[in-house]
Amino acid sequence: MFRTRVNSLKKLNLSLLFVFLGIFGFSLFLFKSLSLKKDTKGAKYIIGDQARSFLIEDFSTKNDFLKQYSNNGYIDSKKILSTPHVINFWASWCLTCRDESYLIEKAWNKYKDKGVLFLGVAIQDDRLQLKKAVAKLSKTYLVGLDHTGNMSIDYGLTGVPETFFISSEGDIVYKHIGPLSEKVLYKNIDEMLPSTLSMAISEK
Repeated sequence: MFRTRVNSLKKLNLSLLFVFLGIFGFSLFLFKSLSLKKDTKGAKYIIGDQARSFLIEDFSTKNDFLKQYSNNGYIDSKKILSTPHVINFWASWCLTCRDESYLIEKAWNKYKDKGVLFLGVAIQDDRLQLKKAVAKLSKTYLVGLDHTGNMSIDYGLTGVPETFFISSEGDIVYKHIGPLSEKVLYKNIDEMLPSTLSMAISEK
């Protein structure tokens, strides 16, 4: 009788232990899932920070205007950080990025006379394929290659395409993960510009 009761208590304790471990494991899984979701979907930990400095290989189409931002074959952040600009991380092997590039090109032609720069930064890319893609996609804005991967790390990149909007003060004001829509692109560019200038552009 006593032995039977002891065995029952042991079974009860084991059952409670398994229930506790199950609840603990599920809670840990849920916490990690929510944390991962926040990091990959929101990635807001650098918004409001000063944009990171960088030095990347220049693959831009050669023209007199873009030459001022290139130095010995490299694009130096020091030459553009005082200008409102859009940094679009992409790759020649990314089909979504290729489709998005036409929207970026359209925005560049719309805003370049208003002092907004656009920089396409290729990651994990082959130099030859990148050159071909720049020519095929008729990219006329700044294009560089993050050959070391340092810029991607500094900007907390989670994948491509991914786009950063940076004010003339050098602050990261918005980060968009995934393909851009024209509405999102124009809205965030307009918010970086003085209100009077933004209204004038919107009326066009």
